[in-house]
Amino acid sequence: MPAIKIVEKCPKCNKVALVSSTRTLGSKKFLTLKCGHTITEQQLVTSKEKVRDIVWNKLYPYQQEAVEFIEKSNFNCLVADPMGAGKTIEVLGAIRYNFEQVTPIILVVKSSLKYNWAKEILKWLEKFV
Repeated sequence: MPAIKIVEKCPKCNKVALVSSTRTLGSKKFLTLKCGHTITEQQLVTSKEKVRDIVWNKLYPYQQEAVEFIEKSNFNCLVADPMGAGKTIEVLGAIRYNFEQVTPIILVVKSSLKYNWAKEILKWLEKFV
């Protein structure tokens, strides 16, 4: 009996699906095929399954909820808490617990905030800097 080979096909053009590159963002994996199309795969990782370190307990409960919201939205959201609520810390917390999946990162901030962001990055992401 001859060996059977399972061949996956591109859902767009029906050519053989040969993966040329992969990227992971949040809980989604993006596969770029040699035919030029990109497909996504959902990865089943919830924030409850993640191991949090001691820094997690330094966040207020509403900041922990914000980190989980950012993760559930696959980092595709707007953090619009009131001034002084800790938006910077919420974003850096989400980056801290998903560093491998979301790097490299470009942070775009007002020039008047860049030194504060640099200080907070050194504080919250010290094990990655």
